[in-house]
Amino acid sequence: MPKNGCRKPRERGQAIVEMALTFPIIVMIVAGLVHFGMAMRAQHIITNASRVGVRRVVQQGCSDCAHAVVLNYCTQAGMEVNRVNVQSQLIPAANEARVTVTYQFSSPTQNLWMWIVSYLTGQSPAQLNQLSATTVMRL
Repeated sequence: MPKNGCRKPRERGQAIVEMALTFPIIVMIVAGLVHFGMAMRAQHIITNASRVGVRRVVQQGCSDCAHAVVLNYCTQAGMEVNRVNVQSQLIPAANEARVTVTYQFSSPTQNLWMWIVSYLTGQSPAQLNQLSATTVMRL
């Protein structure tokens, strides 16, 4: 056994090299999980907000009353209201009401993933961050 305590002098920096090779992959996986979790939460909130909005349109019979209810729901859920867009329609001919809620999503890990996904898919980052939920209810 050598005097310096290592088994072989050639294996001295093996752990550092392995960590340098695997650390970026681990960081990307964790960043992807954070981004995906935040996106799923935002999608869940706007889906429920569209349900609440279309329920209000059907109850009151006006297409303009969904906007305030949806924004109130999103505010209580902790979303930035200036990124939320609400479109509501009351269609008597089809006997239905429709509410569409869109949200411009962003997360702390967005820059890391947006350039990778936009490079692979060919879509612009603005298209990838646009979350949308539509709910249709019969009158």
